[in-house]
Amino acid sequence: MTDAAARAPLFRAAGKGDVCAVLIALAEGGDVNCCDEDEMSPLMYAAYCSDEPEVCSVLIDAKSDLHSCDKRGMTALMHGAAGCHHKVCELLVEASADINKVESNGRSVLMYATDAASGASAFDSARAREICVLLLERQAEVDIQDSNGCTALLLASIAGSTALLPELLKAGADTTLRDCYGSTAVEYARAEGHESVVQLLTAASKASEALQACLRQQQAYEEALASVEVSGDIAQPGAI
Repeated sequence: MTDAAARAPLFRAAGKGDVCAVLIALAEGGDVNCCDEDEMSPLMYAAYCSDEPEVCSVLIDAKSDLHSCDKRGMTALMHGAAGCHHKVCELLVEASADINKVESNGRSVLMYATDAASGASAFDSARAREICVLLLERQAEVDIQDSNGCTALLLASIAGSTALLPELLKAGADTTLRDCYGSTAVEYARAEGHESVVQLLTAASKASEALQACLRQQQAYEEALASVEVSGDIAQPGAI
């Protein structure tokens, strides 16, 4: 929290997760959408500092802007995901926060949650995984690439996150996407020595290729059938 924010009662209360103090600050005229010099709002502080959703709920009820961004382009939902705060993220998603918004470097909420799941303690990692599942269930775009071409799947593969990879693959994550360095998820996993991840990605890639082959075959069959119908070559009942 910046010095200016620390001096403002509403910021202080939001950062501490103090519901009573937040209510008092609002009653005394505190601006729910005020920002500090980093353009962070009280809702962003509350989302990042604690997984107790009560303060966020009060701020949302007071018409806090769910879609406002700080200097880095991060929203309250992104801060919640980065902090592994599942309950807060669930509240923000239910309140219609944009799950596919990206920050100034092109990173999505899903990417922040994936990164948090990979680098946190076992407890926080489990909560971050729950955030990823929540986002994917709400149809978050799984293949968003940041300014370096990185995706959620690449982040999980680099970290060897076998608990999260199946969820990303089930949501249709593209195993063939390359980052700005020309590398794929499986290549990163192999370089990091994550053999189980390599096997998982390879199996998913083969399954995807088989599915695409079936779809191409079906399309060719439908086109051939349509061509025959147009030319009138299909024998009609009783024509023989």
